[in-house]
Amino acid sequence: MKRYTGLTGKYVKGQKKRSLLTIFGIILSVTLLISIGTMGMSYWDKTVRQTIRDFGSYHVSMNNIPGEAVNKIENNTTVRSAGVASREGYAIIRESKEKEKKEDPNAAPYRYLNVKGYDANALDMLQVKLDSGRLPTKQHEIILSASSLSYFPVKPKLGESINLNLGIRKEASTGKELQISGLGDFGWGLDEAFDAQSEQQYTVVGFMKRPSTGDWSSRYIFPAITYDDHQNIDQNKKYFVYMQMKSLDLIEEKMGNMIAALQLGHAEQGTAMQLDKENDLKDIRIEYNNELLKLYGKSTYEGVNLSLSLAIAAVIAIVMISTIAVIYNTFHISVLERISQFGMLRCIGATPAQIRKIVLQEAALLSFIGIPIGLVMGTLFMKVLFYNISLITLGFLNDMRMVISVPILIVAALLGLLSVYFSAIGPAKLAARVSPLEALKSTGKVEQVAKVKTSHVAQKLFGIIGQFAGRNLKRNKKRFRITALSMIISIVLFIIFSGLVDFMRQNTQVSGAQYSYSLSYDNPSGQIDDSVYDHIAELDAVEHAYKFYNSQVAAIIPEDKINPEFNRLSEGH
Repeated sequence: MKRYTGLTGKYVKGQKKRSLLTIFGIILSVTLLISIGTMGMSYWDKTVRQTIRDFGSYHVSMNNIPGEAVNKIENNTTVRSAGVASREGYAIIRESKEKEKKEDPNAAPYRYLNVKGYDANALDMLQVKLDSGRLPTKQHEIILSASSLSYFPVKPKLGESINLNLGIRKEASTGKELQISGLGDFGWGLDEAFDAQSEQQYTVVGFMKRPSTGDWSSRYIFPAITYDDHQNIDQNKKYFVYMQMKSLDLIEEKMGNMIAALQLGHAEQGTAMQLDKENDLKDIRIEYNNELLKLYGKSTYEGVNLSLSLAIAAVIAIVMISTIAVIYNTFHISVLERISQFGMLRCIGATPAQIRKIVLQEAALLSFIGIPIGLVMGTLFMKVLFYNISLITLGFLNDMRMVISVPILIVAALLGLLSVYFSAIGPAKLAARVSPLEALKSTGKVEQVAKVKTSHVAQKLFGIIGQFAGRNLKRNKKRFRITALSMIISIVLFIIFSGLVDFMRQNTQVSGAQYSYSLSYDNPSGQIDDSVYDHIAELDAVEHAYKFYNSQVAAIIPEDKINPEFNRLSEGH
């Protein structure tokens, strides 16, 4: 043996139980890191997929854009890909019946189709959900809303051709066209007429699912989508451009520069709504898909990004502190048991730096054994967990799939190695401070016996055994604190991760409501008859039934009564 550090392997082999215990602690810590990282990444993946289904996969959209600006937006250097959509016109399915008008005095005069033209990118980014059939892939193919089928004089079938008279809606009394800027629809007027302008024949290739959150306009105005590659842009037409950006950094600044370059003047800015929500748009508007952007830490609301970063940092810090506490305890005890051995090395010429290096090299050797095993164990553990999840339905865990991320594996290994280093650095310094004389006498500072007071409380509660235990804890305060810290951290970890799981469960519920089924009733009174409620509550399968009434009113608030800070924060959103 040419170097003192060659003793490292002999120490590891000579203290097999202690070494195995340390390796086991490293394996558990890395397994914990892998489990948390994989669960977090898998939940993030589920949330991203759900958000894309609800809000689309685009990052930002520009609405009500003149035709001359469309190609410039598509070719902008900051844009990775763009989808284009446009209004093709309305078509009447049928006129509202007299019975419907009597039941609802505010009924629209017609049942409409709102026909829109999407290119391939728009169909993908806006997550058109099919009930049956397929998406349109060429012009004069169309998909209809499943909700609209019962209103056709003859119910359309897949593969059939339908003729639609496309036109505009206008005020009957003035002949003025109704100005509707958005792709969706925002109500109707009782003084309304339809002006047919062209006839188009379409082949029905699919039916769209009913919206998950139907709005009041969707009872009379139904979406229909046809394919349009938008190669020939009409300069007099308004378009909607949905963009995926090359980089999400400074996205607001990039959009501001784009608007300035296009010389479009003032553009409203706001946050995108769910795909099946109606939206009343005016003028040119930029909408940021903040629900998706925040999952990448790039929301236009800086507070959201900061909160997400702090939450991730807090979880990593808690895991590392718990890991360091457990492994530090093992290394510390190991060093105390070898005080005389380190002293002997000092007597034959070993420097404090060499003693310190022996302990750190021992930690590194144990890490190279424990970390790879921990990576494998953590991955296998998560595979078993997700396999069991796939067999049951647990609400917020539905649709979760295991995501094995190479960066997570690398980060877990590095954090594990860092935790072991921080765990070993203290005991290494303690070993380096041992003097040759103290070692030869086999009396390290920690082993000196000191007089301590007898705890009368411990004696009364636990008897003579408790008295001896209390004295031992007082004589070995450092070991006692480390052990107590490990227990405290275990409890804190349990509470924190229980809270995280509960948060994940609540975050995936609709408005936080915990119910199995809901029944909605829409009429002018807005109330369900009590006899219907009583009948539902008495069903054998129903444990609890709750009444819920929703009404909206408008209120005028004087400007001087509004907090100025609210106006400042609301500006531009």
